[in-house]
Amino acid sequence: MLSTTANGLYWLSRYLERAEFATRLLSVQFEALEDRTVEEIDESWKRVYGTMHQEPVGGFFSNLDEEWFMLTDSYTLTDELTFDRDNSNSICNCIAAARENARVVRHVIGSEMWSRLNALHLDLQSVSLSKIWSHQPRKFFLQLEDDFRTLSGITDNTLYRDHGWHFTQLGRFIERVQLVASLLSAQISVDKGSRIFDESSWLSVLKVCEARVAYFRVYSLAYESTRVLDLIVRDPVLPNSIRFSLDKISESLSVVADGHFSAFSQEAVERSQSMIEQVENFEDSMIETHDLLQKLLDSAYRLHENTTLAFLQYDLESFLSSDA
Repeated sequence: MLSTTANGLYWLSRYLERAEFATRLLSVQFEALEDRTVEEIDESWKRVYGTMHQEPVGGFFSNLDEEWFMLTDSYTLTDELTFDRDNSNSICNCIAAARENARVVRHVIGSEMWSRLNALHLDLQSVSLSKIWSHQPRKFFLQLEDDFRTLSGITDNTLYRDHGWHFTQLGRFIERVQLVASLLSAQISVDKGSRIFDESSWLSVLKVCEARVAYFRVYSLAYESTRVLDLIVRDPVLPNSIRFSLDKISESLSVVADGHFSAFSQEAVERSQSMIEQVENFEDSMIETHDLLQKLLDSAYRLHENTTLAFLQYDLESFLSSDA
């Protein structure tokens, strides 16, 4: 497969995963705005921004004595994360970037996926936060979640399971590892600065990871931070867990690296296996988990670099020479 095609599929998948995750973050956040205290809302915004590795323009200037201030601040923060054209990681910009990569690989993804993504991009061009704010903005994000599920279903049911499919898998799950690890790390950091244990914040984490039902089945209705962490980090059959994502990465790497001999591809395979071993051996204390998450974030970034150098931007002349 041409590296330009592999690159387009990889980044198409990464941008869609990023946009979908941010949509769930904001959907859950708007649910919290309805029944949480201003202090809890303030902390949850810090979790949202910590997950995205961002800081609001001008920083956080919370006034916990004024509910109207918190509402106004929520409007500003939501707009920045959703529609802001200057924020490269806003939902609209991620969808636009995904569409641009999809345009490059239209011959691979098929008309159904292209049409749906293109329609989603065009629909968002006529929407602004001011238009949806007075009409229960959470409905907008819930609808957007459904749009992403539809797009994901089209992808899973129409894309041919060749190397192209595995590059979309690599993009999706490397991005997911980074996002989920960032979410958990941000939540642990918020907990450290909080005066009391907030059970509802861990419920929000489960909702963002679409793991609430799984938690009920494995544990109970009592939300314990160590149990939430254990489920989302180590569960091998939970689609949004780190372990599940790492298994998918390893599976796809074994396919695309087969017969592709380079130091970078070998390092990518070895790194993915090392990350799985780290997750298998982790202890579910808050300190141990926070350290593990930071290591996983660093390893995921290096795994992305290995993948890029091995398959997406490799020097063709050097590759042919080594292959000979």
